[in-house]
Amino acid sequence: MLICNHKLILKNRDKWPKKPRGIIVANHASHFDVPAVFIAAPVPIFYIAKKELKNIPFLGWYMQLTGMIFIDRRNAERARDSMKKAGETILKGRTVISFPEGTRSKTGELSTFRKGSFQLAMASKVPVYPLCLIGTHKALKPGSFEIKPGRFEAIYCSPFLPEDFENWTPDKFALECKNRIQEAMSGENKS
Repeated sequence: MLICNHKLILKNRDKWPKKPRGIIVANHASHFDVPAVFIAAPVPIFYIAKKELKNIPFLGWYMQLTGMIFIDRRNAERARDSMKKAGETILKGRTVISFPEGTRSKTGELSTFRKGSFQLAMASKVPVYPLCLIGTHKALKPGSFEIKPGRFEAIYCSPFLPEDFENWTPDKFALECKNRIQEAMSGENKS
C-alpha cells in the first residue's frame, strides 16, 4: 500500500475489544480490501475465500500454506464442510475474515450479504465484527489494472455479540450487518 501511495485511516477503533475473537465481516470493492483488513485487524486473521483463489500463483500458494479456508460456492456440501472448518478455527481462538458479498462490488455500492458467515457465527456462538472499508474501489476498480493513489478508511462498527442475535434468522443477521456497514459508509454510524 505504501508503494502505491495509499494511506489507511482507522476510525472508531474503540468500538472493538483489543483482541477480537470471532468473525470480522467487511464490504468488498477492491483487491486492496485484503491488505486494508490485514492492517485494520488488531489480531492475526484467517480468510474465508472462494476456492478459485487457490489457483492464483503465489497468492494461492501463500493462502494454502497459512491455513486460509476455501469455499466451493458451487457445491453446497463442500461449502458446508468448509464453514465447519472455519467454525473449528474460530473455536480454537482465532479470528476469521469474511466478505459476505461473495465477490467485489463493481460499483463500490454494497451488494446482498450472503448468509454463510452469519450461520457460522450463530452455530459457533461467536461475535461478529463489522468493518466498513471506504475508498478502495477508487484505487483499483474491478476489471482495471490502473492503480490510483488515495486515502482509504476502515471504520470499526459496533460488534454483534451472541446474545444480540440468538433469536434471529441468518437472513435477518446478514441484513442487520449490511445495514450497520451501510450506516458507516454514509457517515451515520451511531451504533
